[in-house]
Amino acid sequence: MFHMLDNKRTIETVISSLKEKMNRPLVQYFDVSGQVSLPESITLIAIKSTRKLEMWWQNGDSNKKVQTYDILGASGSLGPKLIEGDKQVPEGLYKIERLNPNSRFYLSMKINYPNPFDLKMAKMEGRTAPGSDIFIHGKSVSIGCLAMGDETIEELFYIIGSVGRKSVNVIISPIDFRKGEGHDLPTLTWAKELYREIAQALKNF
Repeated sequence: MFHMLDNKRTIETVISSLKEKMNRPLVQYFDVSGQVSLPESITLIAIKSTRKLEMWWQNGDSNKKVQTYDILGASGSLGPKLIEGDKQVPEGLYKIERLNPNSRFYLSMKINYPNPFDLKMAKMEGRTAPGSDIFIHGKSVSIGCLAMGDETIEELFYIIGSVGRKSVNVIISPIDFRKGEGHDLPTLTWAKELYREIAQALKNF
């Protein structure tokens, strides 16, 4: 792990400091994906029921899963995030909004929760504070975010920082709809629409 520099790190200095350390996993991912360079785009798939995060690389029409990580910390239960302070991890289709090289959780990546769907449902139900500041970050504990541990967040930060955050999609799902897991899911009036959208996105992977 590289040394902390009193909030003076930049995305570029973090990537530079991790370059040598990342050679080994990247060689493995190039072999798994059949590629010789970083992908055009990346999809991260978080499954709350199994506490796993998958990383998929895409070039053209080809999607390859190159790694599955353990989610070390994630509070709440199955079901979408509704209000500030409910300790829920959101569910839906997201993008990476920014990378934070000086996070109090070592390194972090902010997702764009609440997204347009989240805001639409909140407005429909009169919820004025749906929450914010949801991150994928280091360390092993979290309230409403995904804590991945420092080694994993280094890898994710390096790869996503190198590819570019705008080329990254994030799918957060209560269960793995690809496997038809049997879990009781929320009966919110709009939850079926959300889960159809997530299930449809997962069909590509």
